[in-house]
Amino acid sequence: MVQLSVGGIVLGKNPIVKSVQTVTGTMGSNINITPVNPNHSALSLNGMSYGDNNIGGDDLYLWCDFSLLNGSVVATSAPSSRAGTFSCEVVEYYPGVIKSIQTGAISSDTTITPVEPNKSALTCLSNHTKLNEATLFKDGDYYYGPRMDLLNGSVINFTSAVAGASNYQVVEFF
Repeated sequence: MVQLSVGGIVLGKNPIVKSVQTVTGTMGSNINITPVNPNHSALSLNGMSYGDNNIGGDDLYLWCDFSLLNGSVVATSAPSSRAGTFSCEVVEYYPGVIKSIQTGAISSDTTITPVEPNKSALTCLSNHTKLNEATLFKDGDYYYGPRMDLLNGSVINFTSAVAGASNYQVVEFF
């Protein structure tokens, strides 16, 4: 019989995921969750929506950054009359699954503590959007961002049409 293992944990015999919490809320809020060990937990953004598409001809910058802090999912957003909602997940793993977690703010290519790329996941924990009603869907003036790529295990390549920092998370597994 062949046994598959990750980080010394035999799959199918020992559990890997301790808990999964799906969180929904309003941008600009802190949502309390069941406490997790932040050294064994990963946060992922499932999506967001804004309630009002009428932007009145002016540029509108919509953004929301997510982080896991002291047992809460923190959703920081720009002041706006356009109420928005979000959905994200917090996955807590048992010890021995996650080797390291790195989080931070990024506004240009950034060097991180090296990780093994084939065992690591980069997650963007922000959404920055620029809308201009006068040219919406014209001349490329409809932006989504940011875009992040993990290069060679030590550099995050960052591209965004909207200026400003965004949050990232790199989870390296055993």
